Amino acid sequence: MLFILFLVGVLLIGWFIPQAILRRANFRFAAILAVVCALVSGALFIWLGAQIAGVMGIGDAATEFERGFNAWKIMIFLAPASAIQAQSRKKNRGA
Repeated sequence: MLFILFLVGVLLIGWFIPQAILRRANFRFAAILAVVCALVSGALFIWLGAQIAGVMGIGDAATEFERGFNAWKIMIFLAPASAIQAQSRKKNRGA
C-alpha cells in the first residue's frame, strides 16, 4: 500500500514541479533547475514517507525507502519529459 502512495506521489511531483517552475522562470537553465528540484523534492518525499512509516510501525524505514526508491526511479524520465513539454509550450505561446 505504501508503494502505491510513493508511486502516486512521485508521479505528481515529477510532473507538476517542473511545470510550475518553468511557468515562472525566464532564464537559460530553468529546465535543468526544474528537473533537479523535482528529483530532490521527490527523494525528500520518499525519505520522509519511509521515516514516518518506520515510526508508525508500518514497516522498517530502510525497507520502505528501498521500495520508494524504486518508485523514484520513474522520475529520472518523467521530470525531464515534463520540463521539455513545459518549455516547448512556453516557446509556442511566445511565437
